[in-house]
Amino acid sequence: MWMVITLCFLNGGITAGYEHFHEWKRLSESDPGVVDMETLLKGVCDKRNFMDIFENFITYDDSTGKQIKVLAKNHQYLGVNQVIKALNDPHRVKGKLGVFWHTQGAGKSYSMVFFTSKVHRKIGGNYTFLICTDRDDLEMKAIPGAMTLL
Repeated sequence: MWMVITLCFLNGGITAGYEHFHEWKRLSESDPGVVDMETLLKGVCDKRNFMDIFENFITYDDSTGKQIKVLAKNHQYLGVNQVIKALNDPHRVKGKLGVFWHTQGAGKSYSMVFFTSKVHRKIGGNYTFLICTDRDDLEMKAIPGAMTLL
């Protein structure tokens, strides 16, 4: 099993420390955040969501010298899928997807890797992704992870 669900309504990788378990609060971006077992089970264990997480929202990061498994958090899963939906919308303004915003430390680098890999796996085409960072530590974190995944 690649994921554990705890009695505290948290999910995380089976080898992760408790500090890397996170709440699954929403089924969509418009939902109010609710921490309960029903939301967690519907969000993670629904057949489509489970397969989507398994295929597109697990990656490995060895930027620290030790390989770790990274399982997407709820906001990353919802945000990436919202951008994928916009990308597939034929009525969107050509070339514009909007802004993918997270607070500092929320996992934007991983979100970029999840997004680009899902585009390659599910949409296809000849996309080029330009990843710009404003800090050297982000560059060292984002680029190797993206390059090994893509």
